[in-house]
Amino acid sequence: MKHNFLTCGTTGWCMEILFTGLHSLRNENPKLTGNTSIWMFPIYGMASFLSPLCRLLKGQNLLLRGGVYTCCIFCGEYVTGSFLKKFEACPWDYSEAPMNINGLIRLDYAPLWFGAGLLFEKILNRHWKSFLFVIWYMKDFQSRRMSQDDTRIQAQYKWPKEELPIYELFHCSFYCLWRFFYSYSFIPEHIPYYFSYIFYLRLVISDILRRR
Repeated sequence: MKHNFLTCGTTGWCMEILFTGLHSLRNENPKLTGNTSIWMFPIYGMASFLSPLCRLLKGQNLLLRGGVYTCCIFCGEYVTGSFLKKFEACPWDYSEAPMNINGLIRLDYAPLWFGAGLLFEKILNRHWKSFLFVIWYMKDFQSRRMSQDDTRIQAQYKWPKEELPIYELFHCSFYCLWRFFYSYSFIPEHIPYYFSYIFYLRLVISDILRRR
């Protein structure tokens, strides 16, 4: 729950900065300045409480799941906004916007919250064990045997044995990204995996050129 709260809070922050930054185009602001509030971190972090609901709705229609998440987000926005408004600390005010309810929620934002709800669902259902595995893999890399490729590279370029795990470390970092992106079914498995090897080989080649 703690990891989900932090992840949802950070994701919400990023979404809000991106949205407000793009929204500045309407004001013809080429700087694309985005903004948010510290209060928004715990508010977006509350999306982690959707985790039991995500498990309950697993396998249901996309429109049903997104609609339920949208309603939950509207309720959370209204409740937290009402609470903060009592202390004059509410970061948003929709009083002058169309389709607003008490200046706290905008019904025309439903499509945005629909997408945000499905994004949070993906985050909450993601397999964090793959990250934990890679963290362990990176932490324990010195105690593991070198692969055949590493042995071949060491024999060819006569590198000290203790320097090779550095390349494994970078490779594992990209393996972590590969596992992350592979959890999203629309990204083919081989693409992030090949990118990890490309970066791995780039590090090796750069070190070869540096040593000459």
